[in-house]
Amino acid sequence: MLKLNLLTAVLLFTILSLNSFPQEDYFGNIIKSDGFGNSYAAGSFKSKTITFGNFNLQNLGAGDLFLVKYDSNGKAVWAESISGTGNEEVISVEVDINGNISLLASSNSKEIYLDNSVIKNHSNEIIFNAEFNSTGRLTSSKVVKEIQQTGNISFKHSTTDTSITIISPSENDNWKVGTKATLKWEIENVEFILIELSTDNGVTWQYISATISGFDEYPVLVPNSPSDSCLIRISDYYNPAVADTSGLFKISGELYWAIKQGVYNSVLTSAFILDSNTCIVAGYNGISKTTNNGATWVNALDGIGLFDVYFLNDSVGWAVGLNGNIFKTTNKGNDWIRQDSSFNFHLLKVYFYNENNGYMISDRYFIKTEDGGATWTLTQPTSHVLRAMYFLNKDTGWIAGGEGVILKTTNAGSSWSYQQLNGTAYGTLTSLYFTAANTGYTSGSGLDIQGGVVLKTSNSGNQWSLAHNGFNRFIYSISFSTPDSGWIVGDEGIMFSTTNGGMNWELQGSGTLSDLHSITMKSNQVGWSVGNDGVILKFVHPTSNPVPVELISLNAWFKNNKVNLNWTTVTETNNSGFEIERKISAEWESIGFVKGNGTTTKPVNYFFRDDWENRVYNGDVSYRLKQIDYDGSYKFFEVVVNINTLPIEYSLSQNYPNPFNPSTTIKYSLKENVRVTLKIYDILGSEMVTLVDGVMPSGNHSINFDAANFSSGTYFYTIQATAVSGQAGNFIQTKKMLLVK
Repeated sequence: MLKLNLLTAVLLFTILSLNSFPQEDYFGNIIKSDGFGNSYAAGSFKSKTITFGNFNLQNLGAGDLFLVKYDSNGKAVWAESISGTGNEEVISVEVDINGNISLLASSNSKEIYLDNSVIKNHSNEIIFNAEFNSTGRLTSSKVVKEIQQTGNISFKHSTTDTSITIISPSENDNWKVGTKATLKWEIENVEFILIELSTDNGVTWQYISATISGFDEYPVLVPNSPSDSCLIRISDYYNPAVADTSGLFKISGELYWAIKQGVYNSVLTSAFILDSNTCIVAGYNGISKTTNNGATWVNALDGIGLFDVYFLNDSVGWAVGLNGNIFKTTNKGNDWIRQDSSFNFHLLKVYFYNENNGYMISDRYFIKTEDGGATWTLTQPTSHVLRAMYFLNKDTGWIAGGEGVILKTTNAGSSWSYQQLNGTAYGTLTSLYFTAANTGYTSGSGLDIQGGVVLKTSNSGNQWSLAHNGFNRFIYSISFSTPDSGWIVGDEGIMFSTTNGGMNWELQGSGTLSDLHSITMKSNQVGWSVGNDGVILKFVHPTSNPVPVELISLNAWFKNNKVNLNWTTVTETNNSGFEIERKISAEWESIGFVKGNGTTTKPVNYFFRDDWENRVYNGDVSYRLKQIDYDGSYKFFEVVVNINTLPIEYSLSQNYPNPFNPSTTIKYSLKENVRVTLKIYDILGSEMVTLVDGVMPSGNHSINFDAANFSSGTYFYTIQATAVSGQAGNFIQTKKMLLVK
């Protein structure tokens, strides 16, 4: 068990000296610590109110209980009260290594009120147990013992033989850090048990739980304490001599996820990553946002039940949820504006291809907008319940749901086709993810198969086959960071990862036993997962150091009004591709992307062309390649090109298209600033229209000629360039074109 430290002693003095009520109104204080510098105080108070920092607790009975958490600086993080009509007294408080609290107390109240639950007392006095998570949320409560006699509470042990026998863990078992393990035992004549863990072969012990003996198993979150010398000890809480200790077993593995303290303790349903530091989280109480990797969070939208959040870019996003709620942001999720949908049913998923075209699903309907959400139309593609949606682009997407149904559209939802599922029957599919146009995954529950399943398609969703099963838990969400690397999450914090495109899945520790509803991976280094009890997980996988992409050449040249870039790699590792950037003046701008070849030891040649035909420039222009790895890391390779797009002569190009109906484009080049007229004539030489009349700068120009009001036939266009004062130059040229209607 954890010992009283200096901070807890200071806190005890602070509580006794600073709270605004007489010390005789405050009694039975107990102070405990967790492994992170936090301390917990519990006791009883008789005064009407008690204050801990910013938290005020009310006394509803003769003597109520308080439970308060302090951080390492002595600041109250949260405070909770347990109230009844009579007296409540603390017997013991235990805190496990993850900050979960188990409180054992007595009461003579007929009803004891804990959060939203009530414990009934049918005797003179009872002993009850209340469990709280690290955020102060009540997770369970139960009566441990009823005492019929009046007077002081005493614990008397039966003279009947008592025993405890541990069934699990067995000797040489291997627990993985951050996952769920199940303790099992057999017991005789023991009312209340204490469960402890040692990772040093019994030298020291850590509190796991104190629980009623009527159960014969207990779920344990395996701590992040790898060791080959682990033991479990289960003992009679009131008679420690009655105990059993397991054989030596192992705790192994790495914990790649860190729990972040958000602003809500309720269900979180969706997360969206804006950048490596910024994440938007939605749930039953609204939207919160972090810009510092989860160190702090702010409320962005409060009191609104939401199921999904999606961003089109780093500024514009939408969130949807209960009772037809639709909200939009245009400033990176800082403020949200309600959009009127007139729907009274729940909206489950949202996706926007651009600011006009967006899609949503409810449990029955596919819903789309073509005007940015000003109006919506809905259709019912299937009689099955819908739970998942994924779109590759504006036209091609999939929806999935109950009884393993998957449908595909190639025309933005105007029509849908059922997809073929090979093999056994499936339950509800809750998540879809495509890593390429042909390759996609869906996850959910099995029907003939117990637990969760992952299905995969390799032909654009036309056929789906079972990729993996046997997860033993319902799977809620799937996400991939690369074409081969993916993650799934589900019930009771279950988490698996794959590195070979779903062929094999490895159990990973999440560090929580709360249900996880959503996971999103931006790269091999950036990911978030959210779920019940306000749980927010941040991916903290150690940074990998792959062999860098090695360039052996990078060349650039200007020809025919185009810049040509050519480069060659001799090796590549985890190469997502090359973003092409250009700098004309002070700022770099992205102008294109060339996909890389992942990992290869063979030379690869790349090419990119930048068109300058309609621009006028004379001077040096910088280009650079931003080589991006799958994990999001990048580096630059730069080259400089001299560009001169100024024409060296006057010219008039043939119109295009020709023949045409009803419009065509006419291009011309001027080597100097001159006065220009460009006129259209019919076959008889009559002037029909003047397209250009004025001084034009040197360079390449184009203009559109719309002949919608002209009759079919042959026409001529003539350019005349005459000198501006002080300049030489005189140019006339005529070309023929054909209008066919």
